[in-house]
Amino acid sequence: MKIEFTTLKEVSHLLKYHYRKNRPIYIRKVIKATIKKEVVGCIIFVYAPLSIKCRDFKFKDLNKEVCLISRIIVKPKFRRLGIATKMLKFALRSGEFKFIEVIIEKHTKRMTKFLNRLGFITQMYTAKRGLRLYGFIFMNNIGGKKYDNKNK
Repeated sequence: MKIEFTTLKEVSHLLKYHYRKNRPIYIRKVIKATIKKEVVGCIIFVYAPLSIKCRDFKFKDLNKEVCLISRIIVKPKFRRLGIATKMLKFALRSGEFKFIEVIIEKHTKRMTKFLNRLGFITQMYTAKRGLRLYGFIFMNNIGGKKYDNKNK
């Protein structure tokens, strides 16, 4: 399997596999996973909104350095093979991102476990209109320590 940075154009055919049908905007970086010349997965990073409630109280001035994961997509027949984990580890090790954030509307044990295992910190908050959101933040290269967790 080959994992590398790419463009949205190269992975746009994968968008149909994601539950959110709208096209992502404000794209910052895109990572793709390829097996035998077939693109099987991608992670789309976007510029994060400058102020999000779950991050305000801890990060204030660092909001501009936060990158938000908009989509993690793996083709159905390639799911549960560790492809998303490998793509996310590639992103964490690349040094491209100081802070990576994921926000989900539905709390699932599987997603929480997946992100916590990779070092993301969980923050739960209630947004406008009572919608419960779960924020996950990853801090890379803080205190001189870069992500290097080979055991995870």
